Amino acid sequence: MLRRSFLSMLGFGVIAAPLVNLSAAEPSGAEAACIAECKKCAKECATCIQCCKEEGHKGCALCPTCEKMCLVCAALCESESPLSKDACKLCEQVCLACAKGCRAAGSDCCKACAERCEKCAAACKACHS
Repeated sequence: MLRRSFLSMLGFGVIAAPLVNLSAAEPSGAEAACIAECKKCAKECATCIQCCKEEGHKGCALCPTCEKMCLVCAALCESESPLSKDACKLCEQVCLACAKGCRAAGSDCCKACAERCEKCAAACKACHS
């Protein structure tokens, strides 16, 4: 079946062909950095959580929250949501609190997580400022 006739059957008609090829606008430098850092931070928090379980120490209680907040922030920035700036502000606060908790926990994986959280907080601050 031809693409045009298939799209017509779905109710898109002739205008669907140009719409299919539209792509989202590229994020600005600060937004791109924020998205990248949020994804790295979420991954580092997940690694820290797993490491703390395996090594049998408590770790930071905020890592699960930080991981989720960073993923939400990245998703909102990627979708250019009107809430992305607010998410960045909150993500910055969560990351700074998580970094403080990880530093207090003291293990090597927690120290690495604290450093990544601080980088993420700085990227989020630059994005919403």
